[in-house]
Amino acid sequence: MDSIFVNGTVGVGKSTLADALGAAEGGCHAVIDLDAIRRFSPAPSSDRFNHELELLNLRSLARNYRTAGAKRFIIAGVIEAEAEISRYVDALGSEGMFVC
Repeated sequence: MDSIFVNGTVGVGKSTLADALGAAEGGCHAVIDLDAIRRFSPAPSSDRFNHELELLNLRSLARNYRTAGAKRFIIAGVIEAEAEISRYVDALGSEGMFVC
C-alpha cells in the first residue's frame, strides 16, 4: 500500500499524527490535510461539507505530487463510510491505502 489515511473525528489529532508520520517517513512522500483542500464558502447545498470538491482537489494534488516524485501519501481526514475508501484510492492513483 502506498497511502496511509489517518481517519477520525474532529479534534482527535489526525493532522498532528499525519505530520509525525511524515517526519518519520524516509522516502519521497506528501502529507495532505483534507480540511485544507475543501475550504470553500459557501458550500453548495448538494455538498454541504465540500466532499466532492475535496476529492477533485485531492486528485489534482496527487497527480502533481506524483509528477514531483512522491511515492507515498499520508492523508489526514474523515471517512465516514467504508464505501468511500475506493474513491480516495482512485483520487490518489494508489495501489492501496491503509486506513487507521
